[in-house]
This record gives sequence, structure tokens and C-alpha cells, in this order.
Amino acid sequence: MTMTFATRTIPALLISTALLGSMAVPAIAESYANNPNNRQAITQSSPSWSIEQMTHQRLSQLYDNLRITPNQQPAWNRFAQSSLQNASALEQLYRQRRDSMQSMDAVQNLNAFARIQTQQAQDLQRLVPEFQALYTVLSPQQRQTADQMFRNYSERGRSQLSQR
Repeated sequence: MTMTFATRTIPALLISTALLGSMAVPAIAESYANNPNNRQAITQSSPSWSIEQMTHQRLSQLYDNLRITPNQQPAWNRFAQSSLQNASALEQLYRQRRDSMQSMDAVQNLNAFARIQTQQAQDLQRLVPEFQALYTVLSPQQRQTADQMFRNYSERGRSQLSQR
């Protein structure tokens, strides 16, 4: 059974966009709180699908559904910044692999994919503490919402896999 790019990366990006510079990431993370129109513009700014665009969309959905309060904003910003940095790093690796695909042999191709998988694992290791810090400042209702959202994402991924 083959997993698609989206079903492999969506869970990693949730629990973890052109490339963002490290100085732009905090400003983008804060924009989710400051203006709903900014969130919409960010998620619609890229003409083609990307990991970064998907991450912006997921963060925007999560932010809106959780109804992050001003007291929760610092924890949210750290989580969002980490998510966006992860997306940027992963996007770069996928672009490098795509751009080199025609000249790679099979072993090089597998090595490039192994670097992507390693990056995803490292990103998750860095993202979990940031999400845990956010999760601890959420209200019981917000936690329930987050739990359900993550379950829904996982169920969609499993559903897509079963259709293959």
C-alpha cells in the first residue's frame, strides 16, 4: 500500500511557506492573532499548493477553532513559529529532491527521501514540547476541541489510505 505525499506529511505538519526566512516566521505566527483577514491572505497567497501553504491553513483552522485567548497567545506563537519553521525546512528538502530528480539514480533518490523522513522525525521531536506547552494552557473545552481536530485529521489520513 503506497502512501501519498499528503497523507504522509499532514499528521507531521499538524503535530510540526516559497521559503520563509527565520525573521518572518514570528511575524506570521503573530498575524494569526492580530487580524482574521491576515490569516486568510496568508493561506491564499501562494498560487500553487505547498507544505508551507498547508501548514498556514492548518494553523489558521486550529487557531480559529481553539479560540486562542490573549493569555494563551505566547504559547500559541511559539507553537506556530515552530510549525512554520518545520514546514519551511521540509519544503526545502522536497524542492531539492524534486529539482535533482532527473539526475539522481535510485540510491540517491532513496537517500534524498530518507533525509526528508529524518527531517520530519526531528521536526516532530521539536514540535511536541511546543504543542504540549500550548495544550497545558488551554481550557478543558479547548483541549477537547484540539483532541477532536487531531482525531479528524488522523481519520481522514486513514480513510485516504484505505481508498488506495
